[in-house]
Amino acid sequence: MRKRGWSLAVAAALGLAISADAFAWEKGTHAYIADLVRKKAGVLNIEEIYGAMAPDAFNTLFTVPGLAFRDWLYEETHYNFMKVWNAIRMGREKSAAAGFLSHNNAWGADWTAHTSSLTLDPDKGYIVTKAELLHAILMNDEDYAALFGSDDVYPVAIEICHNLVEAAGDVILKRHDPDLGGKLIAIAIRPNDSIRRLMIRAYADDLAGFSYSTPFPLTRAEAAGLKWRYVDLRTGQIALPPTAHKAGGRTGKPRIIGLPAEAQAIIARQRARYLW
Repeated sequence: MRKRGWSLAVAAALGLAISADAFAWEKGTHAYIADLVRKKAGVLNIEEIYGAMAPDAFNTLFTVPGLAFRDWLYEETHYNFMKVWNAIRMGREKSAAAGFLSHNNAWGADWTAHTSSLTLDPDKGYIVTKAELLHAILMNDEDYAALFGSDDVYPVAIEICHNLVEAAGDVILKRHDPDLGGKLIAIAIRPNDSIRRLMIRAYADDLAGFSYSTPFPLTRAEAAGLKWRYVDLRTGQIALPPTAHKAGGRTGKPRIIGLPAEAQAIIARQRARYLW
C-alpha cells in the first residue's frame, strides 16, 4: 500500500510539473499576505485579496484548448503584470490590481517563493529551500528512497515536496487566521468582478493574437470568455448548457443542478459575514 501511495504521488507530481512553474504559494497564503498588508478595509480588502490569487487562475488548465494557452498566460500574469495596473478605469479596480501586482514572479510574493527568500537562503526561494529539506527528511524512509534516491528522478521528488510544502503553508496559516477559509468563500461569491474585467482588458487582445500560433485560434470575444461559467455560488446553482450534459442534444435545454442545502447555508453565512 505504501509503494502504491508513492506511485500515485509521482503521477500527481508529473501532472503538476507540466505547467510553466509550480505554484509558488497556495491560494490561502496569497490571500493571507494580501489581507495582512491591506490598503483598504471592507469590500475593497476582499477585492485586493482576490486580485492576489488571480494570477494562478490558469495554472490548472489541463484540457484543450486551455492547455495550449496555459504557459503563455502564466508568463503574462506573472511577469507582464503591469498590464493589469494600466487597465484600471475606476477606483475599486485599484484594490484588485494592487493585489494582483503583489503576486508576481519578478519581485513579488512568488519571487520570494521561487527565487530569493527573505528569511532563509537568499539565493533560493523559500519554497525551494523547504522542499529540499523535506526531501532530505523523506529520504530516511526506505520506500521513498527506493523511488527517489537516484539523480534522474530528483526533479520529480522535489516537485512533490514543493507541492506538499505549499499545501502545508495554507494549513499552518489557517491556525493563525481561523477565518481564512471564510474569506476565500467570500471572495468566490462577491458580487463584484473587478479583477476579471481588468484581466480581460489587459490580456484578451494579446491572447487572441497568440492563439493563432496554436491549433486553437480565438477571436477577442472568445479569449475574453475563457472562464468557468457554469457555477454560480450566489444563486446556489450549477447550470450546464445543452452541449455539456447527456440529454442536452435531444432537449436543447440546460440542466440546472442545485447545490446541497448544507453548502448553500455555508455560502450564505460567509457571504453575510464578509461581504459588507
